[in-house]
Amino acid sequence: MTRLPLNSESLAGNGRTTMRPTGVFALVAAMLLMSAVATAEPSSEANEAGAQAMRKLGTVPWYDAEKDSLRRIDPPEVEEIEEIKKWEPPEEEDTSTSDASSGPSVNVNPGGAFGTLSYGVITLLTLVVVAVIGWIVYLVLKGFGVIGTSAPTGPKADIRRLENLPVPIEPTDVDLLTQARLHYEAGRYGPATIYYFSHLLVELDRHEVIQLLKGKTNWEYIRESRHRPELNGVVKITMRTFEDYYFGDHEITREQFEKCWEQRDQFARGLTG
Repeated sequence: MTRLPLNSESLAGNGRTTMRPTGVFALVAAMLLMSAVATAEPSSEANEAGAQAMRKLGTVPWYDAEKDSLRRIDPPEVEEIEEIKKWEPPEEEDTSTSDASSGPSVNVNPGGAFGTLSYGVITLLTLVVVAVIGWIVYLVLKGFGVIGTSAPTGPKADIRRLENLPVPIEPTDVDLLTQARLHYEAGRYGPATIYYFSHLLVELDRHEVIQLLKGKTNWEYIRESRHRPELNGVVKITMRTFEDYYFGDHEITREQFEKCWEQRDQFARGLTG
C-alpha cells in the first residue's frame, strides 16, 4: 500500500485549503474583545437611570450631581476627631419638681378616684368595727355591773322602778320594806317575800349596782351584782324563795321567809359599805 503525504503542499495539490493555527487564535481573540467592549460600555439609558437614582438621594458628600461623578472625601482633621471624642449627650431635665410658674400640678396618684374611694370605705368600716366592739364591751361591763348609768332620783324615779319590777307594784305612801314587814307580821309570807325582794331590787338600782329594766330576768340581776358579793348572796337567797312562791306556786313557810328577812341588816350595811 502506498502512503499519502499529509503536508500542506500535498493538500493544496488536491484542491483543498487548510486554516493555519495562527488564524484560529486570532479569530477567537477578536470575538472576546468585541464581547468585552459591549459589556464595558453601558447604554445611555442605563447611565440616565443611574444619574436619576443618585439625584434622588439629595445632597450627599461623595456624589457630584452636576458632573455626574464621585466626589473625593478627605478624612477629618485630628482636631475634629478630638472634638467628637469629647462630645457628651445632654443631661435629661429633672421633671420631678416644677416651680409655680410651670402651671398647675398634676395628680400622679396611680389609684386616682378609685384609690381615694377605697381609702374612705376602709376608714368608715374601721370606725364601724371599733364602735361595735366598744358597744359590746360596754354591754358586757354593764351586765356584770362594773359600769352603769346614774340612777335617777325623786318620786318619778321611784315610780319607774316600781313599774320595772318583776311583779309591778302600785306606788303607795308606804315603802316596800314596811309593806313586807306588815305582811310578815300578819302571817302572809308569800306576799311578804314579794315586797321584800322588790325592796332589794329597788335599792340595788338606786345605788347603781344593777339597772332595773322591764323584761330582764332575775338571774340577770344576779349576774349584774356579782361584783358586790356582800349583796349578791342576800339577793340570791331571796330570789329563790320569791320564784318558789310566784312562779312555782309553792306556799312559803315562816322559816323560809325569816331566812331571807334576817339578812336585811347585812344588806343595808353592804349598800353603804
